[in-house]
Amino acid sequence: GGGGGGGSGKVSAGGGNQSSDPRLKKYEMMLKMHLPRGAVEIKMRADGVDPALLDSLGGGGGGGGGSGKVSAGGGNQSSDPRLKKYEMMLKMHLPRGAVEIKMRADGVDPALLDSLGGGEGGGGGGSGGG
Repeated sequence: GGGGGGGSGKVSAGGGNQSSDPRLKKYEMMLKMHLPRGAVEIKMRADGVDPALLDSLGGGGGGGGGSGKVSAGGGNQSSDPRLKKYEMMLKMHLPRGAVEIKMRADGVDPALLDSLGGGEGGGGGGSGGG
């Protein structure tokens, strides 16, 4: 397991969980924009950067963090607290269709997902007849 580099990164305000390696900033952004990790790794190889470094970003299925009650800097977050759960599911790259089914099961209107902007192409509305 590669030793995580020393945190001498010149990250100013609120660097938080950011990578200490400035070369990774670009790929970190790509992941934040919900590009498939595989695509980011291919780009890294093309740039001569070791894709294994992505693991140091905490993007490798873990990331854990945050006890949910994060209020500060909500930015693009949903204003509806009921949607937090589904937003998280989408962030974890669950298929939107699966999230919509879960929402229906919970009695929440799946159309609310559109307000999250997580639609990325959002495919077929499927008007399931009763």
